Amino acid sequence: MRPVLHYWDTPLGRGEQIRLWMAELGLTWDEVATPWRGEGWDALAPDIAWFGAVPALVVDGFSLVQSGVIVCWLAREHGRMPVDGRLAATVEALVWSAEDLRQAGGLAAHRGPDAVRDFLRDDWRGRFLPGLEAFLARSTSGWLVGDAPTPADTSFWDAIDQVLATVPGATLEGPVAEHRALVAALPRIAAYLASKGR
Repeated sequence: MRPVLHYWDTPLGRGEQIRLWMAELGLTWDEVATPWRGEGWDALAPDIAWFGAVPALVVDGFSLVQSGVIVCWLAREHGRMPVDGRLAATVEALVWSAEDLRQAGGLAAHRGPDAVRDFLRDDWRGRFLPGLEAFLARSTSGWLVGDAPTPADTSFWDAIDQVLATVPGATLEGPVAEHRALVAALPRIAAYLASKGR
């Protein structure tokens, strides 16, 4: 059976991180959009959307929530998570760090100009871009961990996409921009990004 992705019907949601990774894996999937609040909220089955949380992915009757957990589980299921435990843990930590970036950027954009200024100085230029540059400087493959793309790469691509789309003044150059282009150029990712359904 094809996986089914349940997600909130909102722009720039966390479902995109899962879609990008499923595209990279060559999977096809179905989607069920749930309106944010209002009608449909109460219709979420608790065995699918634990605690009312989506995105949720259902595969052969197995349901899982939390986008970072989902992409890492998919990587394991499809042989794309590093076998070495330390490298796998690094991938997982990077996936959750991408979520930290997404949340920090989203909150700053919502709170206004002073929060945006602080985010750009402290988080974007002070923490996330230098951190990613350090990982990329150690890489011999161009990927954040190991010799092939992992959910760490696509999760940061997605988080950066949200920041660039919603935070005024956020710019990207150098190694992180090159990494972003590398991810976007993966054939299955490129096809997904060019698709009408995106």
